Amino acid sequence: MPAPRIVIEQFPNDLIREFHVNERISSEKLYDSLPGADALKYRISEVTPPTIQTALSFYEIEGVTSVSLDIYEVRITISPAFDWDEITPRVIDRIKKHLLWDDVEVRSRDSRPAYGYGRPSSDLGDLSDSGLDESSQSEE
Repeated sequence: MPAPRIVIEQFPNDLIREFHVNERISSEKLYDSLPGADALKYRISEVTPPTIQTALSFYEIEGVTSVSLDIYEVRITISPAFDWDEITPRVIDRIKKHLLWDDVEVRSRDSRPAYGYGRPSSDLGDLSDSGLDESSQSEE
């Protein structure tokens, strides 16, 4: 099995990020077209309880307004009042908890830093809040 890895993808809309993982995070797709955890009650008949529980765990992060899941990715939308420096370590923690990962390599898919302002793309930022140690980080 490959080493646990998260690749963060950014979009022109800076409120959206995708967190691609190299292990199944969901057994099915859940596209949350209605933002907010309350919208999931309309999806209960469409997806399995584990998928709903996974999505709900990301809604526990303050500032998250929308969650979509695919087999190897989590798409998060946040409120404009929050920034990714606050949210990203918490998303990484949730992914690690769900996949039972102790250490994980985190990288940005884009030339822009995945979070943090003015940092080069190879700088993974201060991941100490996410429980990652320096040995699990690698520079590109």
